[in-house]
Amino acid sequence: MKTQKAKRPLILLVNDDGFFSPGLSALCEALDPLGDLLIVAPDRQQTSMGRAYPKKDDLGIIKKNLIQTSTKNFEGYSITASPAYAVAYAVKEISNIKPDLCVSGINYGENLGKTLSYSGTIGAALQASDLDIPSIAISRPTSLDVINNKNYLTLDWTISKKVISYWVEKVIKEGFPFDAPILNVNVPDEIENVFDFKYTFQSKKELFEFVKPGSRDFNKPYQLPSEKRTNFSDIEIDSDIYTVCVNKITSVTPIECDLTYKKFFNK
Repeated sequence: MKTQKAKRPLILLVNDDGFFSPGLSALCEALDPLGDLLIVAPDRQQTSMGRAYPKKDDLGIIKKNLIQTSTKNFEGYSITASPAYAVAYAVKEISNIKPDLCVSGINYGENLGKTLSYSGTIGAALQASDLDIPSIAISRPTSLDVINNKNYLTLDWTISKKVISYWVEKVIKEGFPFDAPILNVNVPDEIENVFDFKYTFQSKKELFEFVKPGSRDFNKPYQLPSEKRTNFSDIEIDSDIYTVCVNKITSVTPIECDLTYKKFFNK
C-alpha cells in the first residue's frame, strides 16, 4: 500500500522593500523546503506604506520575474502596488488557491513599538489576515540610512533565515500560538541561539523619531530627518523594543487589526 504524501502548504511571500530585495530572496531560500511558494511583491521600494491602497496611473501592472539565489531561481510576480495591495492582487487575481500562510519580509529595519502603525511589512500581513490568512511578519535591524534606500545594502541573512524557518515550521505543525492572526517577529543581529525568543507586547514608545530641522525654503521639497532611539531607560521591560534592542533576543509579538482603546471596556 502506497503512503500518501502530505500536502505542502501554499505560502504567500511578500515584502515592502520591493521584488528584488535581498530580504525577499533570503525568505525564498529559507522557506522553499517547507512549502510551495507564491511570491508577490511591489515592483519598487514601498517602505512605510502601511496598509495604504494608493491610486495611481500604473496601478495593478503585474509582471512575471525571477529571483536569482545561490540555490535556485524562483519565479514570482512584481506588481505596481503597495505591499497590502500586492497581497490582495495575489489572493484575488493571481492564485486560484487560497494561501495557507503569508510571510512578509525579511524587512530591512526593525518593526517595533509604534513603527507598526506605518510599516509596509506589517501592512501586508494585516491585509493577508483580513483575507483570513494567518501571517508572520519578520524584520531585522539595519542602520536608518538604508531602510528607505533603493540600493540594497549587502547583509548576512543567515540568522534571520534560521529564525523564520523555525517559526514557519512551528506554526505549520502546531498552529499559531494564542490563536493569534499575526506574529510580528524581530530578529536582533547579536543572538547566540537562533531558537531563543520571548513573547512580547508592542511597546507604546517610538523607535524612530523625527528631528527638528534647521531653516529651509518651504517652497522646495524636503524630507524631515529622523533618528533611531539610543536611550531605552523609559522602555517597558517586557516590550518588543526592550527585548530586541536591550536583551538582544528575538521578539515575537502576537498582533491583530484591532485599534480599540482597551480602557474603554473598564468604564
